[in-house]
Amino acid sequence: MTLIQLKQIDGELTAGRLGHVHGFQLEWKSVDTVDIGPGNLVNAVNTAVIINPGTLTADLSTSGVNGLDTGVRAINTWYYLYVIAGSSGTASLWSISPGSPTLPLGYTEAFRRVGIFRNDGADELRAMGRIEGISTWRYYSISDPALNDECKLLDNGGELGFSALSLAACVPPTSRVARIVPHLKSRFRFGVILFLRETGSPSTIGETAIGVGAPGGGGRGFLNQAVGQGGGRQSGSPMDVNVNASQSVDYRMWRSGNQADIYVVGYHDQLLGV
Repeated sequence: MTLIQLKQIDGELTAGRLGHVHGFQLEWKSVDTVDIGPGNLVNAVNTAVIINPGTLTADLSTSGVNGLDTGVRAINTWYYLYVIAGSSGTASLWSISPGSPTLPLGYTEAFRRVGIFRNDGADELRAMGRIEGISTWRYYSISDPALNDECKLLDNGGELGFSALSLAACVPPTSRVARIVPHLKSRFRFGVILFLRETGSPSTIGETAIGVGAPGGGGRGFLNQAVGQGGGRQSGSPMDVNVNASQSVDYRMWRSGNQADIYVVGYHDQLLGV
């Protein structure tokens, strides 16, 4: 482990870049553990660079260094994952705090949040597929969302006026972008359109239309092919939608007979400092 203390001259760091993150890729390993790959990053308050050459394993079933910082593991709870450093070296740490973990002795000199995961109702870290990282951004892909009732956001929804949907069980408090897959259905021959917007937005601002056209039809912005004669069902492509600070979106259908299922399949999160 190398911990490089930084000095500021006229507001500029003498080494590294403000907020810099390189590496520290995440891999869900089990219902208790996540691996953190090697890398280097600037700590949360831009005063030090943490360099780690190996892989760290964070285990939510244990306490202290490489485990939970304080308290007892709880179900249906988001846990933030940190890299921590100090005189004892570099380690990982779980915490319910998005910016102020309780640091163990020997690791109090620097820390930075590198991830966030959900401990579900079965007291298991939700299985995650691919976790991609570009600079300070992370995209998390939920494994088998169709088998996870919490992440089926809507089932045969047919509201004609905007109705709020909470994504809080599948999208963490620090995220404002969710990835969804809509499944559009119609009992009739005409097209299907689903409208989405960030909860709280005026209906004319930030509204996204997703749909399928009638046979031989279609329309601008439609993501799928036509629904066949006599009705049918279409599975849409994954798409990103903005959520509000409470991880909520509004939806409505175009007309009576239109219905939709919506699955949350992932979320974006930015590794900001405190």
